[in-house]
Amino acid sequence: MLAIDLNSDMGEASTIQEFRRDLCLMKYVTSSNISCGAHAGSDELILKTLSSCKKAGTGVGAHPSFRDRRGFGRRELEVGRKDLEKELDRQVRHLKVLAGKAGVSLYHLKPHGALYNMAWRRKDYAKAIAETASRHSLHILAPAGSAMIMESIKLEVPFFREGFVDRNYSADGLLVPRSRPDSIIKDPALAAERALRMVEGKPIRTVEGKNLELSVQSLCVHSDTPNSCGIARVVRSRLESAGVKVVSLRHLDSMSSAGNHTC
Repeated sequence: MLAIDLNSDMGEASTIQEFRRDLCLMKYVTSSNISCGAHAGSDELILKTLSSCKKAGTGVGAHPSFRDRRGFGRRELEVGRKDLEKELDRQVRHLKVLAGKAGVSLYHLKPHGALYNMAWRRKDYAKAIAETASRHSLHILAPAGSAMIMESIKLEVPFFREGFVDRNYSADGLLVPRSRPDSIIKDPALAAERALRMVEGKPIRTVEGKNLELSVQSLCVHSDTPNSCGIARVVRSRLESAGVKVVSLRHLDSMSSAGNHTC
């Protein structure tokens, strides 16, 4: 039986309305990447998000970023690897304290925004992320073929390969920059069809009209994509109607006889 994790970035809320959006997403996703407070979110709402994840049975992981609240962590910044490691360590430790108060434990680490995109291709940033995950005994959630996966292999950090159902890809396998109008997929049916193709190992179409094959174990729906909850609902329904089991990363790992993940 095919199985997949469905994840979303949470804990980034600045309003009750945004927090309610996260609550809606928890009905459909199986893993949540929780802001560590560096790019968005308050300790109060992050704690409420963690507590809600526990109630919903949703797995939780750390979602660290550049310390850039003004740019929501989506501005590319130059940071030395050692300084980045220290910053990421501080963020994960802070989230661990909040998670402890909520009665949950962190399972994985997925960097946010610009840090994720830069670590996709840059060895120094990828190494800082892998070192942080190793130090805190967390799994890495990253795109297949990325520098993050390569560094995870070197450090023997377990990992999961991620794909995006609400973002377009270019022919080089990277996400289309958010500055382009065609970067986001807003149609739930299109997102659901793309999700199923990725799970089944079938190619998806890039913005250039080329075929792109992705090997994934987790699919992301961004919480700030318009109608994100509706997209997650349709994606999960489409997957389950096709016989795909939707489970958390922790359960996905337990289903693997090898207990590890390779490219």
